[in-house]
Amino acid sequence: MVIGPSGAGKTALAEALTRVNSRFELVLTHTTRPRRPREGATHVFVTDPEFDSTPYLGTLSIFGARYGLPNFATGRTPLILLRLAALDQFAPLYPNAFVIQVEASVDTLIERLAQRGDLVRADPEALREETLRGREVASAIVQTDTPFSQSLDRFAAAATSLSVVS
Repeated sequence: MVIGPSGAGKTALAEALTRVNSRFELVLTHTTRPRRPREGATHVFVTDPEFDSTPYLGTLSIFGARYGLPNFATGRTPLILLRLAALDQFAPLYPNAFVIQVEASVDTLIERLAQRGDLVRADPEALREETLRGREVASAIVQTDTPFSQSLDRFAAAATSLSVVS
């Protein structure tokens, strides 16, 4: 499971890792929020009626939208991107799962959120609190205040080393 505040780089790192290492698969959550401009295949975007009619392992309402984790089956190591608020709900489903926290400085998070037009998520205190709380439960922490290639190397190393632990 990959956690971290908005703008930390969870999706970018997970997508990049799955492109270079077929051992991992990104599990796409469903959401009722609108797709952001230039956003890739980060979620399955659904209407409220579609969301209501789909069975989920669990759901979370945050920032005015709903998110759901669908049932999935994979022979590869799944990368499930979650907000910390959802971790308590999903961790019992996967007791042997590892948790990687992806984080950046609050200034970097706010800058990234502004660049993607997502300032509703740019509350400095909430970002700081989510980062601190995530550190308490993470098996590994990946800082993303560095060039992307360095962050990806650290993320790949953490995911690879943790995924072999049973």
